[in-house]
Amino acid sequence: MVWKKWLVLGGSCLAVGGFVSVLASCLKDPREDDAVYVVDACDRNQLSADPGSPHATLRAFLESGDMLLQRATDVETEMKDACNAISSDLGLTTGRDVVAACKPIAARVDQLSTIAPLPPPGSAFWGELRFAPNCTVQETAVAECMSTCAEACDATKCEPDKLVGACDGECAGTCVTTGEKLTCTGDCVGEVPPGGPTTCTGECIGTCTGREWSGECEGGCAARFTGRCAGTCTGKCDGTPINQPDTDAGSDAGAAPAPGSPPPANADGNCAGTCVGVCSKGANGYCAGAQCTDFNAGAGPTLARFSGGTCGTGLCAGTCRSGLGTGTRTQCSGKCTAKKAQCDGVCVGECKGTRSSLVCQGRLNCGQNIECENACQARGQLAISCNEPKVMEVYAVSDPALREAWKKHGARLAKAISEVRALRNAHGFIGNRSYGDFVSIGLQGDLVRACVAQGRTNVASADTKISAMVNADPSHRRYQQ
Repeated sequence: MVWKKWLVLGGSCLAVGGFVSVLASCLKDPREDDAVYVVDACDRNQLSADPGSPHATLRAFLESGDMLLQRATDVETEMKDACNAISSDLGLTTGRDVVAACKPIAARVDQLSTIAPLPPPGSAFWGELRFAPNCTVQETAVAECMSTCAEACDATKCEPDKLVGACDGECAGTCVTTGEKLTCTGDCVGEVPPGGPTTCTGECIGTCTGREWSGECEGGCAARFTGRCAGTCTGKCDGTPINQPDTDAGSDAGAAPAPGSPPPANADGNCAGTCVGVCSKGANGYCAGAQCTDFNAGAGPTLARFSGGTCGTGLCAGTCRSGLGTGTRTQCSGKCTAKKAQCDGVCVGECKGTRSSLVCQGRLNCGQNIECENACQARGQLAISCNEPKVMEVYAVSDPALREAWKKHGARLAKAISEVRALRNAHGFIGNRSYGDFVSIGLQGDLVRACVAQGRTNVASADTKISAMVNADPSHRRYQQ
């Protein structure tokens, strides 16, 4: 707080004290010798903590802004360190800030999509991390916050159809259970064992019957292939014809084989770059028109071991790992979401019985004003605690080194990305709040104006950090057109 005392000098006013002197004309005022106090800083001690006062709402906004900035700073460091760990394993340049740390990885992922055609619908990007966030919500955070700027609040004041918890009767909504080898007739985030779905909307590990796939095949692709080939590449290597009689002296490969027939295997490992054509074995890339196949000498072709990719519309005869969820009618190791009247997990929606362990996944009605609502919903997002994900799909088709680095350090990156999502949600509630928003709930004056300005500054600083992390995220990139 800065005070200024105005003195009349020859028909003018001179402001003295504080940091400025201002000469201004003024009229004679009987209060000319009174001290006038001007608030130019936010003193939170001047704000009432009474939940019935709108000052308490302003306090909640300021505290949420403080938390947002601190969390954004912490997560920024986590994401930077995760990217630097990946870059170090790949021999890429590390960085001192999150953009510089993650940019080289993003560039490497972008490069993958420039050498390859678009994969089939439903397939992963050429380089991508998919994962199920492993985050815990502090169930009482929103209610506890609202109790400071509204009425006493708890989950019983939730919208009825948004109340979630254990149900000792019939669950008329959706049942969510978590564990190993659950009987599941719904959606599984985790692993579905052999004998699972006919199609896998995730990473297929085993064999793939699809005739259009992207991933790591220990066998070959006897059709249109693009990627790395550990065996014989017939077609073009980095754009140059290879293993064809008119361009490869001494080769007995002849012309490219008919689709589906065994590809030439006379020059294994002949392409160290990108193979476009057919590949006899070790086909790590995208194949259109043929299965992932072992071509055994003296025997018929058999399905080869497949992993690290998606199986298109074919059958994944093995484990299906999904971080985003895949349908199942068998088992699930992870989280199963299904219609199940007798629910031994959490019932989301209507329960025809008695509920316990109540959680509100909707709006609490505790007599709060809109700004108390915003500040407390932000607090709920900021109370989310994330750990490294238990389920992660790792795709780096045609770049084995990137795949290994992601497998080693990707969970750290995924944890940070999960936290960024919560930060973005929190910012959505308290971003761009103005003095006018708080006037609308009954506040006004210089103290309020100064405190709103302080809160806006913290939220804007946090937003800068959040935007940098969103833009730096290398876990997936858009295709190059």
